[in-house]
Amino acid sequence: MTAIEEENFVEKKVQRKTSRYASIYEYSAIVAAHTLKLTSKKVLPELDPAFFDYNMMNLAEAEVDAKKVHLAIRRHLSDGTTEDWYAHELIFPPK
Repeated sequence: MTAIEEENFVEKKVQRKTSRYASIYEYSAIVAAHTLKLTSKKVLPELDPAFFDYNMMNLAEAEVDAKKVHLAIRRHLSDGTTEDWYAHELIFPPK
């Protein structure tokens, strides 16, 4: 399982073998990768000017929950193939 950027691969119209339910580890990987993007200032959302005290991890988690993140999970299968799931396609675990 790896979190990758959505631009690095092309969505294929194939039937997938795995479930669209994400594990807590996959959810954590997407949140961590998006937090890293936010802290490196590659992607900084428009914030209210009065909102200066914010936590990047909470912001990343809110954006992942709102399905506004352009990341994906690459699942490695036992037969040697891989399967890519976009973050907006996955169903994340309840909190």
